[in-house]
Amino acid sequence: MPRVSGCRGPKYVNLDASIFKKVKVSERLNLELRLESFNALNHPNFRLPNTTFVPASGNNGRNTSSTFGTINSDFQPRNVQLAVKLFF
Repeated sequence: MPRVSGCRGPKYVNLDASIFKKVKVSERLNLELRLESFNALNHPNFRLPNTTFVPASGNNGRNTSSTFGTINSDFQPRNVQLAVKLFF
């Protein structure tokens, strides 16, 4: 089955953000609290469309694939993580 090359998909929009706070616990002990967010705006980012072209029998060149040009998956949605670091 031939594939169509040079296909461009939808644009990818991503905003990663983090905030952190450093706290001095003692003279030699520090604590860092972190909140990190990946794809903070939760923008849907779709993968490339299906490029499998299935020609019909004969020379008419029509596509018989029902999924040609459709987007069936996306990238990961928003992901948030909390971390604590201890420096000594």
